[in-house]
Amino acid sequence: MNSDEIKVKFLQFLTRQYFEVVPVKYRTFCVFNARLLQLVLSHYGIPNELMPCQIWLSRADDIIALGFLDTKPGPGGWDGHVACRAGDYFIDASVYHFNEAAGVDLPDAVLVQRFNRPSHVLGRHSISNSDRLWWHQPPDGVDPTPPQENQADLNLYAGQLIEHLDAMLESSRKLVHS
Repeated sequence: MNSDEIKVKFLQFLTRQYFEVVPVKYRTFCVFNARLLQLVLSHYGIPNELMPCQIWLSRADDIIALGFLDTKPGPGGWDGHVACRAGDYFIDASVYHFNEAAGVDLPDAVLVQRFNRPSHVLGRHSISNSDRLWWHQPPDGVDPTPPQENQADLNLYAGQLIEHLDAMLESSRKLVHS
């Protein structure tokens, strides 16, 4: 495997393991999740950035959008949506909104390959033959800057997640070498 393939495998691993450590109460906290993923990816030397976006659930008979809808969020809330980008991929650990809003069965976190063409569309994840998630650039005229989060909580869960990932990686190495 080359380094790009190893990075993708690690991103898949991180996506699957994320809510094994991070409490599920954070499933709808996009800023918290994206910033926590940044800390973890940076720890492993993987360049990353926040990727503000609008996400759409496209179904045969309906479209539901999330982020930058000109709503008035409550105290500490934000009207946008953000994922964590690492090269040609991004992880969105806050797609649970659609489980609640539309009863769609989705994993708690998804790894998506970013479209590599000039487009307002950032990526797509197929749920079924007719249902898809689409990530779009934020609409023109909005402030796409995500707010800060509680750094102590971010550091706590980043440390726990890194410890968990390291332990699993070490167990895998032992299996390979035994």
